[in-house]
Amino acid sequence: MACLWYRYQVERKTSDDKWEMQEQAQSQTSFVLDDGSGQCLVDPEGAEIMTRHCRRWSEGDYRYVEWTLLQHDRIYVLGNFLTRHPSQGLDAGADVRELLAQWKADQPGLLRRFDLDRDGQVDEREWALARRLARGEVDNATANCAASRSCIWSRGPPPVST
Repeated sequence: MACLWYRYQVERKTSDDKWEMQEQAQSQTSFVLDDGSGQCLVDPEGAEIMTRHCRRWSEGDYRYVEWTLLQHDRIYVLGNFLTRHPSQGLDAGADVRELLAQWKADQPGLLRRFDLDRDGQVDEREWALARRLARGEVDNATANCAASRSCIWSRGPPPVST
């Protein structure tokens, strides 16, 4: 079964017999949800994901927990959606700009993801990597949606009403 999303954490037992977080992370790669009537590109960044797949184990002084969302799992998605029909055409350039703007709006997330030298800023080389990754995500979504009757894109949390 293909893994669509994962989260993990690693804890180490301290000398006073308490557990201390050593590492935690989760996947940020978008995945396509297809319910038979259309497709939805789901961006899990910032999402609250609860799954029935949770694996726990220990090795020596380390304790591990792993959560996964697998292909064919039943899921419920709530968020900001944009519907496009193939006859409307797709504007990949606009989608890349929108995705990059969303990434830039979350500076801590942007730095965590693209500040490879950890100097507190995204330099020209790192930003080029971000642009390539955004273009790749948009190209993959476009390819996945091309054969469907409609495609629903979901990115980030729903907008806040004022």
